Amino acid sequence: MCHNKANISAHFYSTDDSISCIVLIVKNGRACLENNINIFKFLLVISIGQGSAANFIKWMNYEFTENQYLLFDLFCTLIPSILMAK
Repeated sequence: MCHNKANISAHFYSTDDSISCIVLIVKNGRACLENNINIFKFLLVISIGQGSAANFIKWMNYEFTENQYLLFDLFCTLIPSILMAK
């Protein structure tokens, strides 16, 4: 395979001259896609959870201090992280 500027800008490429490297490149691409989907799910769960909890707290007419907000964010991020870990 000739080394040109297109290889540098590509996300997945191989320096192997044979076609057998395509299997490895496809596996890497699928793993990257799976990681992106899992990150999206994680961020979606966190944002829905934090938004719902914040609305519930406001509905209860309760105000958090700065430290309580910090612990609240840590709790809302830590629990889904543990539950979604493989």
